[in-house]
Amino acid sequence: HAPSALINDTAWLAGNVSLLASVSAPTANVATMALAIICHIPLGLILFFLLLGALERFGFLCLGRKFVAEGALPEVRPLVCVQLAMYNEYAVAERIITAACAMRWPREQLEVQVLDDSTDPVLRAMIDEVVERERESGTNVHVMRREERSGYKAGALEAGRKQTDARFLVLFDADFIPSADFIERTVSRFYDETGDERTTLALVQAQWGHLNPASSMLTAHQSLWIDDHHTLQMSFRSAAWGFINFTGTAGTWRAEAIERAGGWSAKSLVEDCELSFRVLFSGYTTSFVRDVVQQSENPDTWTAYKAQQKRWTQGWVQLMRLHMTTLLF
Repeated sequence: HAPSALINDTAWLAGNVSLLASVSAPTANVATMALAIICHIPLGLILFFLLLGALERFGFLCLGRKFVAEGALPEVRPLVCVQLAMYNEYAVAERIITAACAMRWPREQLEVQVLDDSTDPVLRAMIDEVVERERESGTNVHVMRREERSGYKAGALEAGRKQTDARFLVLFDADFIPSADFIERTVSRFYDETGDERTTLALVQAQWGHLNPASSMLTAHQSLWIDDHHTLQMSFRSAAWGFINFTGTAGTWRAEAIERAGGWSAKSLVEDCELSFRVLFSGYTTSFVRDVVQQSENPDTWTAYKAQQKRWTQGWVQLMRLHMTTLLF
């Protein structure tokens, strides 16, 4: 039977070759080209973002290396409110409250809000004791708690914002340690050398430092990419575009800019970046200062790191859905 099977296979092959030959050459070429383009889209995107990254680093060498000069503060210092949003921060609550109350600024022009959404009564009591101790030392510090955590961090910041008349708002996450000169060195950027106010500047963002860069390979990895993102990318974007997104902490905001942009919103998990874009659409600029470094702790477990990255990624997708049309058109 082998010869007959071979004859049958040959006939089948000849028939299919004839069928393929009947397809016009232009149609086959178009289909092949379309398939090739589709298969190369991921590679094209990778090359595109690598090119953007290279351009940003070249831009840093040309524009981003210059430091933003501090301006002259007015003789009568503006009212500043420090907002510390926290939720069950057992290990660092006392540290951040103490450091915030130690920042240099006229006591009569400084307010500290501890926006505590903690649920543990023991932790709440400890926070109350720390706040009372700092208040007795002369700082206008108080705890604000909400019955419901609506809007999470964005909701807490918005509730606190509505309870202060401060011209500038200083924001820190609980895992940071603000330096004593932070208010002086960031609020001064809202003024020029003659003391005139830069009224279109909405935000001064400081660079993140690291308290635990050598704790593990994980924290070392985070320190490297955060330094790259801040020192190179954000320095360039600030110098070239007059815009960077707020990183959620270690920044000083003009309260009026937040008000004009519509306040804090919980529509995106990256409420800091979302507000930055609305402020941009309102006609303001934002600035990054890499010579003001504020120390923080990087997540030291894979579970915490993955949760952080998932939240940021999901938040940016939400942000693009909200504002991509405005950005492009």
